[in-house]
Amino acid sequence: MFGARVLDVFDDLGTVEAGKIADLVVMTGDLTADPSRIRNVTVVFKDGVGYDSPRILEDVRGRVGIN
Repeated sequence: MFGARVLDVFDDLGTVEAGKIADLVVMTGDLTADPSRIRNVTVVFKDGVGYDSPRILEDVRGRVGIN
């Protein structure tokens, strides 16, 4: 939110609400308690489309350098 204010784009970005531009990463767990939780991505929203991250990673495993 602070960055959006500094960049003067708060009316379009900075909070999650209808009509604003937002890319979101949804993870399980508490990142403040355990930073390794960043690897627990469940879904990514990019340009309003939700992507099932675990399924995508499984589909490309071994083909794009992911072991």
